[in-house]
Amino acid sequence: MKKLFLLLAMAGFSIVVHAQNKGNLFIIGGGNRSDDLMKQMLNTSDLKAKDYIIVLPMASEIPDSGYKTLSLQLKKLDQHPIRNFNFNKHDVNDKSWIDSLAGAKLIYILGGDQSRFMKSF
Repeated sequence: MKKLFLLLAMAGFSIVVHAQNKGNLFIIGGGNRSDDLMKQMLNTSDLKAKDYIIVLPMASEIPDSGYKTLSLQLKKLDQHPIRNFNFNKHDVNDKSWIDSLAGAKLIYILGGDQSRFMKSF
């Protein structure tokens, strides 16, 4: 039930952020993220030279550590900037954050307790 709720929340979020843009949803379940799977995700996102990646780590019990692990894996596969957007630590209504989130070409939501993610979001 939580996974269905997360999927619907992510779909709604995507619609709001990119109301007129079309994109892709790449769902990765829990567990190991192989480099091949991550390459497939990066290829699906079709990142251009000025694009960047945002990680939303709020579902994790250890968001900073989760971000670090993910960013290390992504950095060995891709050279695009990766930003950690932890709304538990910053103002969710900050316009610069919202604009940056809206401009991201790839948004990665860390796993964990998705109700924790929704509380901060």
